[in-house]
Amino acid sequence: MDHALHISPDAPPPPSRWRQRRLALAVIGLFLALQTIAGLKLLAPSKRLPQLAPLRLAPNPTLWPFLAYDMYSDHWKEGRAISRPSVVGLDATGARHTLTPESVGLSFREFRDQWLNPLRGGATAKALPLARRWSERGGVALMELRCEDVPAIVVRDGVADGERIIGPRYPLTESSGEAGQ
Repeated sequence: MDHALHISPDAPPPPSRWRQRRLALAVIGLFLALQTIAGLKLLAPSKRLPQLAPLRLAPNPTLWPFLAYDMYSDHWKEGRAISRPSVVGLDATGARHTLTPESVGLSFREFRDQWLNPLRGGATAKALPLARRWSERGGVALMELRCEDVPAIVVRDGVADGERIIGPRYPLTESSGEAGQ
């Protein structure tokens, strides 16, 4: 049996290594150019410059995966606070229970958008349904919900906890079917 490679006489010739390298270099160059355009925001000038609005051809999400990563675009000065809001429940004994997205069976984004942010804004009607949801998933009955923020303060050695800020409080009354302020 002959193990030699038989190529049909009418088959196109295999691409040369030089052609393959040129193609690879062209693809790499294209990706670097797109990342540079996104990083310099050439197609998405700042919204703080309204006179450049006509040049706003492609906002950052449109250029995905070539993004200008804003988390790296600014430095954090010492003493700057990073907000870390949370929802805390108090049971009949006064014990604190932090309600997390996992503890109420939601994704982070759903929890933040449907419960945390509305409660921080004073949406009283959201308190009792959230407390019930938490209790149904194995938590103890809660007597009060409140929004808290323990900001992270940027310090020379990293991050330190700031002073706890207690936001809106929502006493829970099962008999009335709603939360009071």
